[in-house]
Amino acid sequence: MIGYACTWLTWACVDLAHFDEAATSGEKAQEIARLFPSDQYLYFKSLGGLGYLRWIQGDFSKGREIGEHLLAYGERTANSRSKAIGHWINAFCQFLLGDIPASLKSSQKSVEASVDPATIPFGKLGLGAAYLSAGDFAQAEKVLKSCVDFCEKTGCHAYLTWARIFLGPAVIAQGRMNEGMTLLEQAKEMIHETNKKVCEAFCEYTLGKVFSLIASGPSPLFQL
Repeated sequence: MIGYACTWLTWACVDLAHFDEAATSGEKAQEIARLFPSDQYLYFKSLGGLGYLRWIQGDFSKGREIGEHLLAYGERTANSRSKAIGHWINAFCQFLLGDIPASLKSSQKSVEASVDPATIPFGKLGLGAAYLSAGDFAQAEKVLKSCVDFCEKTGCHAYLTWARIFLGPAVIAQGRMNEGMTLLEQAKEMIHETNKKVCEAFCEYTLGKVFSLIASGPSPLFQL
């Protein structure tokens, strides 16, 4: 019970921007997971939370290390969710480092590795963000819209704020300003309602980028 509580606290504390608590919870969950090697979920999910923490903090070296560890564990145990999350962590480390081709490839691998429908949005978020940065706005919209639709249909809102943050500028870049701004405003409302502070900086930065591009004129790329 304590191990599972610490596992979910890791993810929740990253969302709340309580990074020290996230690290402590994740490390505690990992200690407990080592006592129960047959419990794959406890191990890969808490490690995935620590990977999430690392890319959010900008520690891409540690993030990639965790991503590769999850991939190796997923291969060894035939655990598709571990592989999906591992590829997702790698994808966002690559995305934030500016290696968009590598991020696209890792994101696609995350989607392909996903057997559980609930893990597919991990890869789709990476794909959408990378397509957006590459200037392929139509493809970004297609991928991210499917992610938003899944979240709204299933009530799986863990991905929804992120999806709206990336979908908004993809829509705006195609000339649908009102629709895109509505998506960003919806993301801001969700951040306010859930206190998902980790998304707040991304959302405000994205809004700033949109206004900057409006002021300076069209650009072939939307570099986040």
